[in-house]
Amino acid sequence: MRPSLLLLLLVVLTLGGCSNLPREAESHAFRYFDFSKVKTYAFYDRNADFFDYQSLSGVMRNNIELAIEEELDLLGLTYQTVANADIIVTYFWVKHPGKALTQYNKGINYCAACLNIKSATNQQQSQKITAKTNSLIIDIIDPIKKRSVWRSSYPLKIAVKENSQEVQSKIKTAVKQMLKQYAQLGRVDL
Repeated sequence: MRPSLLLLLLVVLTLGGCSNLPREAESHAFRYFDFSKVKTYAFYDRNADFFDYQSLSGVMRNNIELAIEEELDLLGLTYQTVANADIIVTYFWVKHPGKALTQYNKGINYCAACLNIKSATNQQQSQKITAKTNSLIIDIIDPIKKRSVWRSSYPLKIAVKENSQEVQSKIKTAVKQMLKQYAQLGRVDL
């Protein structure tokens, strides 16, 4: 094979591989929830029913929660107890869409029709967020109404052979991309 043809083939394969990477996270929000008043957040306690929706190791839960905490702290939000928080943050790693995701959605009172999908340019769309295999979902729960008022999804492809630093890096990237949508939509007073 000629070197120029080999180089062209390499460039095409490289660009093709990159085209599968998402440009931005999908997100949508409940239009009647006043996100401008959000100053504090919480996670459900480890013994809450929320943790029955999927089996994640304590290490994986810690990785996800730490990444979320770091990003929310950067957005100026403060951690509180569930009883005192303006929002509760939940998450679900979609290993396979199905029964566990359905149970999680019911548990957080997720209503796709109630939330508008918005892009970074604030264009409303009517389709629901896709829950693809190996995606991480973050939901923001209204603690008063006990329902999801914001959801974002981003691919989280973790290979068994990856070490803990590689896994944490991928989780941080996913969380950063998702919560960037939260901030870009003017949900946080920066």
